[in-house]
Amino acid sequence: MNYLEDEVGADFLEDLDGLHQIAKLGLWCWVVGTETFTWSKQLFAIMGFDPGTYTPTLESTFRNIHPDDRDATMARLLDAVRDRQSYEREFRVIRSDGTERICWSKVRPVVKNDVVVQVRGVCLDITYLRQTEAAVRDSEADYRNMIELSPQMPWTADARGRLLSVSSRFTAMTGISAERALTHGWYNVIHPKDVASAIALIGQSISAGQPLDHRYRVRCAEGDYRWLRTRAYPKRNEAGHIVRWYGLSEDIHDQVEAECRLAESEEHHRYAVELSPNIPWTAGPDGALLEVGPHWLALTGTTSDQALGSGWLKSIHPDDLGATDRDWSESLSSGEPLDCTYRIKLKTGDYSWVRVRARPRRVADGRIIRWYGAVEDIQERVEAQSALLKAEERYRLATQATNDLIWDHDLVAQTIEWNESHDRLFGYAFAELGREASWWEDRIHPDDRRRVLDELARTIAGEGTHFASEYRFARQDGTYAAVVDRGYIVRTAEGPVRAVGAMQDLSERKAAEERVLWTATHDALTRLPNRSMFNDGLAECLAEASSTGRKFGLLHLDVDHFKQINDSLGHDAGDALLQMFAERLRSVVRSSDVVARLGGDEFAVLLPGVSDAQDVHRRANAILDRMREPFTYAGNILDCRASIGASIYPQHGNTPEELLKSADISLYSAKAAGRGGLMVFQSAMRLEMQKRSSMISLARDALRDDTIRPYYQPKIDYGTDGLSGFEALLRWRHPTRGIQPPQSIQAAFEDLELAAAVSDRMIEMVISDMRRWLDDGVEFGHVAVNASAAEFRRNNFAERVLERLARSSIPTRHFQLEVTETVFLGRGSEYVDRALKLLSSQGVKIALDDFGTGYASLRHLKQFPVDIIKIDQSFVRSMEANADDEAIIRAVINLGKSLDISVVAEGIETELQDGRLRQLGCDVGQGFLYSKAVAASRLAALVERLAQRCGPRGSASRLARSASATRAGTPVALPAKTSAPFRLKPPVTPYIGHGLAALRETWVSG
Repeated sequence: MNYLEDEVGADFLEDLDGLHQIAKLGLWCWVVGTETFTWSKQLFAIMGFDPGTYTPTLESTFRNIHPDDRDATMARLLDAVRDRQSYEREFRVIRSDGTERICWSKVRPVVKNDVVVQVRGVCLDITYLRQTEAAVRDSEADYRNMIELSPQMPWTADARGRLLSVSSRFTAMTGISAERALTHGWYNVIHPKDVASAIALIGQSISAGQPLDHRYRVRCAEGDYRWLRTRAYPKRNEAGHIVRWYGLSEDIHDQVEAECRLAESEEHHRYAVELSPNIPWTAGPDGALLEVGPHWLALTGTTSDQALGSGWLKSIHPDDLGATDRDWSESLSSGEPLDCTYRIKLKTGDYSWVRVRARPRRVADGRIIRWYGAVEDIQERVEAQSALLKAEERYRLATQATNDLIWDHDLVAQTIEWNESHDRLFGYAFAELGREASWWEDRIHPDDRRRVLDELARTIAGEGTHFASEYRFARQDGTYAAVVDRGYIVRTAEGPVRAVGAMQDLSERKAAEERVLWTATHDALTRLPNRSMFNDGLAECLAEASSTGRKFGLLHLDVDHFKQINDSLGHDAGDALLQMFAERLRSVVRSSDVVARLGGDEFAVLLPGVSDAQDVHRRANAILDRMREPFTYAGNILDCRASIGASIYPQHGNTPEELLKSADISLYSAKAAGRGGLMVFQSAMRLEMQKRSSMISLARDALRDDTIRPYYQPKIDYGTDGLSGFEALLRWRHPTRGIQPPQSIQAAFEDLELAAAVSDRMIEMVISDMRRWLDDGVEFGHVAVNASAAEFRRNNFAERVLERLARSSIPTRHFQLEVTETVFLGRGSEYVDRALKLLSSQGVKIALDDFGTGYASLRHLKQFPVDIIKIDQSFVRSMEANADDEAIIRAVINLGKSLDISVVAEGIETELQDGRLRQLGCDVGQGFLYSKAVAASRLAALVERLAQRCGPRGSASRLARSASATRAGTPVALPAKTSAPFRLKPPVTPYIGHGLAALRETWVSG
C-alpha cells in the first residue's frame, strides 16, 4: 500500500502533491528492508518517467542514479537507518531520456516502536542553479582575466581621493603591495620632483569635481622611474555628490621618451643646420634651386639669391661642369638619388672639392615634389687621401683576417710590426713585443712549432693568399693561450713580400667549448659521467669485450630510502647525500672502472675484466661496505647505503639494452630482498618483479574494496601475569584465498602514498573496534597502533587521532602509538615533536619500536616523550644462542629502568626466552608463545581465555606451554563461542630497516 495513502486522506494527499508540483519538489518513501520505493508525481516528472507505465523499486531507483554517485548515496540512505538521523546530499541522476540532472535530496527516518520502518525524502532538481553558478564563475573569471591582461591599471578611490583598490599590475610595476599603496601610500613611489604637482592637480580635481588627467613619474621595482598617465572620473549619487572616483593609470614611458626624442631631434636639426659645415639646399621637381643654406655665401662669396634657379652652376669649375650637369640631369630623369663630386670656386678665387648628395621627396602617387640635398666640403679629405692609401690598404688587409692582435710580417727582412691598439696582449706590454720573426717563432708551443712554420712556408711558397693555423702561444707568465692565426700574403711581381694578419685568443672560447662538452657528458651535482657518456662507455666496453672474448660486469646502484630523505630533510640534504655517495663510489672502485650517475639516485659502474659472478660479488661488497658508514647532515645521521643489481656480459645480454635491463631487474630484486645488498641477475627475477607488481595491485584493490582488517596480538604483563593490552597487526581478505598476511602485499609498503593510506585505514578500524569492545564490556586494556613517517608529514596528525578518539568517546589510556626511529629523521621532525608531545599530554602513551636497530636511539629517548621501548625481535630470536644479543637486551632493560620507561620484548616464541626475559626484569612480553594475532570478532574470546589461564602468578607460563603445544600440533580448546581446534602458524621473519621498510615492518612483525 502507498505509504501516503496510509498516513493521510486522499484529498489532503492530492493537495499536498499539487503543492509539491508547484514547488518542483519530489517526494519518495522507502519501506526499510523491502524493495518498496514510492515516488510522488513530481518525482516522476523530475526523473522523466510516466507514472502509468513505470513502477519504481529500490533497485530501479538507484539504477537511475549516476554510477559515480550511487554507492555514496546508498551509504547515506543506510546511515539514516543506522543513525536515525536526517541527511542531505547532492547527486546526479540519469533521466529516462538519458540526460543527466543534478538533484538535492534530504532523507528522514520514520521510527516506530524504536525501529526505523521507513525512510522518507524530498528531491529537488537543482541543475539550473548549478549551471547558473558555473556561468557566474566563468563571467567573473573572464572579467578578471580581461583586467589582468589589460596594459592599463584600474583603481578606485573614495570621494576625498583616498585609494581604495589598485590593480595587481601596479604592484608588479612598482614593487609595493596593494595594502601599502592604499589611501595615500602610493604617493611614496612618485618621483620627488613630481609629487607636488601631482598632489596639487589631484586636489583641484577633487575640489572642482572635474575629471583628472595628469602625467608623472613613478619608481619601479627595479629602482628606475617610468612615466604614467592617470585619468579619473567621479561617480555621483542622485544628489549630485561624488561618492567614488574611478581611474586608469597607463604606462606612457615609451610615448614620453618618443616625444622627448622628437623635440630633441628638432633641436638637433636646427643646431645641425647652423653648426654643420655642410650647406643644405632644396630644389623643385625640375631641378631649379629653391633654397640654399647661409654657408653658401661664406664659401663662394655669392648670395643665396644668385644661386637660385640654375645660378649655382656658375660656381662650378669649368672642367667639372659637363659631368655635373649630366649627373644631375640623369637623377632628375630617373628619380634616383644624386651623389657626385666636383670643384667649386671659392670667394678667394681658388677651387675646392665638394661632394653633393640629394634625394627626392615623393607623394603617394610617386611624383617627385621636392629635392633635398647638401653640399659637403671634402677638400681636406681629398688632400689626405693619397697619404692614407698605404694605411688604408694595411687596415683593409688586416680586417680580412681579424681585428685582435694585428701584425705585419716583412717576409724579406724577416721582421714583424705589431698593432699598438692594446696596452697589453697575452701579458706583454707593447714594448716587449719582439720585432724579429724569431721572437714569435720561439713562443709557439714546442709541440706545435714545426707544424705552424711548415703551414706558413707552404702558403708562402704556393699560390694561395690566405694562411690560417691554430696553435698554443706562450703568454708572458709562461702559460699558453690557444690562438688562431689568420694572415693574408701580399705578392708583387717579385713574389711574396708581406704577410698581414691577426692573432686571436681562443682560450676563453676553447674553455667554454670544453665546459659545454663536459656539461653534455657529466652530471653537474656529482661531477660523474652522465647517462649519455655512460652509454657510450658501455658500447665501447661491449665492443672491446666482443672482440677479445673477455667478460665485464655492470652494476646498477640505487640509494636506499633516498626519496624519504629528500622529502623529509629537503633537496639540500638529498644533494649532499648524492655528492657523498658519488665521492665514496669513486674512492672504492678501480681506475679502470667507469662510474656514472644515471639520474636521480641511480648510479652505474662498469667493471671491465671480471672473471665470474664471484668476482662481481667481491667488488660490489667492497662498495656496499663503504656505503654502510653513516653520513651526518645538519645534525641528522643519514643512511648512505645502497642496493645493487648486477649483470655480466655475455651471460646476461649481448647488447647494451639487454645488459641494462638485466641489471635493472636484479636491482629491483635486491631492493625487494631487504635493501642494502647485491643481486646478480637470474632469469627467475623477471617473474619475481611481476609478482611484486601484482602485490601492489592487490594492495590497491584491498584499499578500494575495504578488505584490510586489523588483527590483534596480546601483550602479557610480567609483573601481574595478566593481559597488558594488544598490538594491531595488518591482515587482508583475498576474494578467493581468504585472510592473507601482509607479506602477500609486502611490495606495497615501498610505495610511500600507498603505505600511508594503509596506515590511515588501520587506525580508523582499530578505533572502531575499540568502541565496540567498550560497548560490550570487553577488558582489552589498550591497543598499540603503528604510525609511519608518512603519517607525521601531515601537520595535523595528532589532532586527527585525538579527534577520532573523542568522536568515538574512547579514553586516551586505551590507545598507544608505536613509532620507529625513521619518523624522527628528517625535515618534518618538528611535526613529529609537536605531535608526540600533544598526544602524550592528552594521555596517549608513546612506544619506540625496533629499539636498538637505528643510530640515534638514546638521543630520541631524551628528545621525545617516549613511555615504552620495544626490544626488536631480532635480538630476542637469537638471545639463546648469542650472548651478545642477550647483553643488548639486558642493557636495554636496565636503560628502561633508569629512565622509568617500560620495556616490551617482541617475538617471544619459546619458554626459554620467556623465562630468561623475566629473569632479566623485562616488563612486558609479546609473541607467538602466548597467542597469534586474532580478528576483532575473536578478541573477546581471547581475553576470556587469557583471563582463565592467567590470574595467579606463574599461570602465564602455563599459557606459554599451552601455546607451545598448539604450535606442536596439539589442539587447544577455545571458549564456548567456538570449539574448533586451531594451530598457530610459525613466526614471520621481520625486515629491519628505515623508511618505508620500517612501515612494512610495522604491519609484518608478530
